[in-house]
Amino acid sequence: MASLAELPELAGFFSYSREDDEAFKGQLSALRDAIYRELGAQLGRGRRDFRLWQDKEAIAPGKLWESEINGAVAQAAFFVPIVTPRSVGSKYCKFEFTTFFAGEKALGRSDVIFPILYIAVPALDDEANWRDDPVLSVIGRRQYVDWRPYRHLSVDSAEVSQAVERFCEKIAAALRTPWVSPEERRRREDIAQVERLRAQDEARSRQRAEDDQRRAQQAAGAEQPRRVANENVAPPRPPAPEVASSPPPPVAAKNILSRRVWIGGGLGACTLAAAAALVNRAPAPSRSGSAEGPRDRAFLRSFAGHTDVINSVAITPDGRVGLLASRDKTLRSWDLGSGAAIRTFSGHTDAVTSVVVTPDGRTALSGSEDDTIKIWKLETGDLIATIRAKADGVFSLALTPDGNSVLAGCRDGDLRLWSLDNGAPIRTFAARDVGAFNVRSVAITANGRAALAGHNEGTLELWDLASGALIKTFVAKDAGSDFESAAITSVVATPDGKTALAARSSTKGRLELWDVASGALDRAFGQSDQSIFDITSVAVTPDGRKALSGARPIGDGMLELWDLASGKLARGFTSDGMGGTAGDVMALAIAPDGRTALAGHLDKVLRLWDLTVG
Repeated sequence: MASLAELPELAGFFSYSREDDEAFKGQLSALRDAIYRELGAQLGRGRRDFRLWQDKEAIAPGKLWESEINGAVAQAAFFVPIVTPRSVGSKYCKFEFTTFFAGEKALGRSDVIFPILYIAVPALDDEANWRDDPVLSVIGRRQYVDWRPYRHLSVDSAEVSQAVERFCEKIAAALRTPWVSPEERRRREDIAQVERLRAQDEARSRQRAEDDQRRAQQAAGAEQPRRVANENVAPPRPPAPEVASSPPPPVAAKNILSRRVWIGGGLGACTLAAAAALVNRAPAPSRSGSAEGPRDRAFLRSFAGHTDVINSVAITPDGRVGLLASRDKTLRSWDLGSGAAIRTFSGHTDAVTSVVVTPDGRTALSGSEDDTIKIWKLETGDLIATIRAKADGVFSLALTPDGNSVLAGCRDGDLRLWSLDNGAPIRTFAARDVGAFNVRSVAITANGRAALAGHNEGTLELWDLASGALIKTFVAKDAGSDFESAAITSVVATPDGKTALAARSSTKGRLELWDVASGALDRAFGQSDQSIFDITSVAVTPDGRKALSGARPIGDGMLELWDLASGKLARGFTSDGMGGTAGDVMALAIAPDGRTALAGHLDKVLRLWDLTVG
């Protein structure tokens, strides 16, 4: 489908105050009829395939107006609100408006709301008055049509007919604008992800080939002096004959799978081919010991139970319980002291992408690709409430320091803030760029005043939580490099609120430390390690001195502890002796005391690490 005008059945929604219509003896209904006739003529549509909804016509008396309006708005491709003092104060009109506005965002559009200013609304004259209003802010930013010169004229007059014609031309032009449906957009995103993974796989293969060649050259160089020395030594006495033995049976080559599967659903993806390559490759040298040696001394224990990839982990404020969010649609809690499983939280219908715990340690919240946020009682596992995001999927969550509100980063590119007292939406932070989909990570500063948002297309933003205003966008100094549009996979604010740390995924990942006040990039580090491709997650210790990053590597440098003041690597944690894809970290969290960390790995296992071991 090239445009909305090509929909098999096209519908619009006409929103107005019934009291206004009654006060002016049906003038608004007559205007609606005129718009319907003119727009149908311009689009070549008739009653069979074109509808302009009006609530008194489309919704039968006695039905639940909210569910009926939801259904009508869901079918609408464009929205015509009649703006009057009554309509902007009507809860019904506000409901219609905000419902369609959310739908417009889901369509990836910002041009299919066509306000008509029918009676003057004083608040629209001063931006300070309408900036924070969910309805007036949209009207104030759109180019509304001023109908005040025509409202005392007959709808059948030439002046009004001509105005209707011009108004419908704008609607028709917008509907004919080339458009990509959400399904097609997701398909293109998936194709782009496949291409990115293919490039990473090729880069990994080149790196392994270069490493093999370098080792072969080193071995050949060491062998040459031995051959020269052996030429000056008398040949050894031939050994006594031995009984011939049959050669050992050939070892079957491991199967390298080529079928591609998605892991992480936008929170990081991998292929079975890449996973098999990790299994089949020759052991790479370890930063802290031989690849064939014992396990890293910092490794404490593992927790296994999920049947799919771990997307997010969290630790309760007392440091005793760890929580995992998985693509298998569940949450699980574990006793970190004993290693025992506590319980499974079931209820989501799609991958669980994020988990957070309230400051009192009693409640957990989970976000999912099923477009909901669920609130759980940790002690019993009971589901307390469900928030429906209406955002095409929730990718990341963050709690305000007081635990009273939750912020969600959504697939449609917006941030949404809800009250946990009653589950009511507080505000939406709308993406300024219609291409800015997939908020991969969100974080809230320690003072609770600002929020950080990292997008899949590489944008890093700072938002004012109180006003909903965009404070700044962080732009890297090396614009035009591979990192300019590389996905922000994880973002965290340091405890003092002065800096923000972001992880980028590229042909080789890196960490970026940003000055929040100036918006300047203090330093970028981590990119010198050629074995690291995707830095998937990052966390900062409670004292703000160190950062822990998790990655999908070629070698075994799965976890790295960094000194933030210098940008130098303090320690690498290896996957020696663990096998498989244990080296790939998908999510991590640092305990409140800063002494241990939990990491969720690609092999579906959670591992506990001691950060104090040198």
